[in-house]
Amino acid sequence: MTKTETDNQEQEPAIVLLRRYDKLKAELMQVERELGKACAAYGRSIGIWGLTRDHLRIQLNHREQGVSHGNPRPTAGNAKLRT
Repeated sequence: MTKTETDNQEQEPAIVLLRRYDKLKAELMQVERELGKACAAYGRSIGIWGLTRDHLRIQLNHREQGVSHGNPRPTAGNAKLRT
């Protein structure tokens, strides 16, 4: 086996993985665009302008935790309002 053949065999897994990575990254970018549009449309439908996936994730986390307001723990600034 020549050095060129050996080099090609060693590089092949890296090449396959790089192509797979590029394909997955392109798919992720497409999903991110679709998600952005879906979040914005959902936000408008519930009266929130500029809702992003991060805002939606926060809302979902609060809903799952049973938190009905934006701040799940009292802080020095809002502790008096809750007593």
